[in-house]
Parts: sequence; structure tokens; C-alpha cells
Amino acid sequence: MVAGFKINSGSIISVRIFIIFRKIKFVSVNIIRITNSNRLECQSQVQVSVSFHGREVDLETALDETVRGLQAHLNSVQCNLRTLAADSERDGDFQEMIGEADKLEENIDEMQWLFQDLRGMCYDIVGMAETAEEKAWLKQHKIERKLFFQKRTLEKKAEQKREKSEAKNNMSESKTMED
Repeated sequence: MVAGFKINSGSIISVRIFIIFRKIKFVSVNIIRITNSNRLECQSQVQVSVSFHGREVDLETALDETVRGLQAHLNSVQCNLRTLAADSERDGDFQEMIGEADKLEENIDEMQWLFQDLRGMCYDIVGMAETAEEKAWLKQHKIERKLFFQKRTLEKKAEQKREKSEAKNNMSESKTMED
């Protein structure tokens, strides 16, 4: 039973919802399919406009371009790391290895920009605070989020420092055992 209607396995329900919310037009088309195991599967296609690289485009286009970029750079990072590992095993040229490390670093930097695009998209979708209450809440929320990320950064740095120290100690112990 879905919304008071008996639906058989394999049935497809299509629902169209039009909502205007905070000056952004949403058109949502949901397709709900009942599988043979009586599980609901839901697919959504949402038409939302977001600001993307100086122009207004639909969310799907912006998201597809951003995720494709992330995938491409992540694949490049993987190749860069494997190339560096192979070069270090065969005692490759130091300057070439630094060049490869530079490429890796550039790919990571590009991914950080793409992640910033994703953050911007989510806030474009939410829209602007309109009431005084929403504006006050948002101001406090931004302060809390900033503190949250600062705390998380400090925790991550402390964890990395601890791991580096542990790795150094393990290397020293294994060297001592070899001697």
C-alpha cells in the first residue's frame, strides 16, 4: 500500500511536484518502483538553477561537470603516486620525481577548487536568509561552523603528527633490530 493505493510488484508511480521556495524554482519528478521483493526504489530528477563559473546553470550540469573533474583529477593523482613509487624503486631522476610530485600537488589543488564549487552549490540551493530571525540564526551558525572546522583541522593535524611520530619510532625500532 502506498498512499492508500494497492500497488503490485513492478508498478511505477510518477509524481510531479512544483515548488517555489526562496526564489528558486524546483521541479521534482520522482519515480517510485516496487521491486519483486516489495522494496521501494526511488529515483529523483530535480531541476534547480545554481551559479556555476559565472553563469547560471541547472544543478545536474554543474554537478556532472564538477564530479567528472574530481574523478579525472583523482585518477591523475593515483597515476602520479604510482609513477613516483615506480621511479623511487628504480632510483629515478630526482628532478623528474619532483616534477611528478608537482603534478600531483596541482591535481590536489584543482580538486580543492572543485570541492569549493560543491560547497557553493549547496548554499545556492538553500538560498538567502530572508527574515531577521533567519539572518540571526545563520550568523550564529556560520560562527559555529567556522569553529567546528578549526577544531577539526587542529585534531587532524595532531593525529597526523602522532602518526608520523609512531612511524618514525617503528622505523627506529626495526633499524635497531636489524643491527
